[in-house]
Amino acid sequence: MRYRFDRDKATVYFSETAATQFDRSQTGLVVGLDAQSKIASVTFVNPVKRASTDEVDIIVRYDADADALVIELDGAAYRESAEAPLGHVIDFNDRQEIVGVEILHASDRFSRDAIRQFSAAA
Repeated sequence: MRYRFDRDKATVYFSETAATQFDRSQTGLVVGLDAQSKIASVTFVNPVKRASTDEVDIIVRYDADADALVIELDGAAYRESAEAPLGHVIDFNDRQEIVGVEILHASDRFSRDAIRQFSAAA
């Protein structure tokens, strides 16, 4: 897993395989899918930054029992959640900014290499 931070984007790459399709159905979030329709990357557009800085903290956690991968920005508290068309859950703060994404059924949505990587890090 690797990260890339640009001025207005923060991306988590879960695979060395390039994304060939992109889901942009949720403003502020781009999910990249590889040729096998597995999640290769998640990009937050204009991500929530740490208070009084230009820094973005990304926290990635995998819960093997729930088979869920959680990506949080700065550990920020969320106020409400909504399900996206691809089936992941998006968390919003009180300003309607994306502060997290929960990807359910992660073993079906990520490559086996990515799942091994999550499991080893847990």
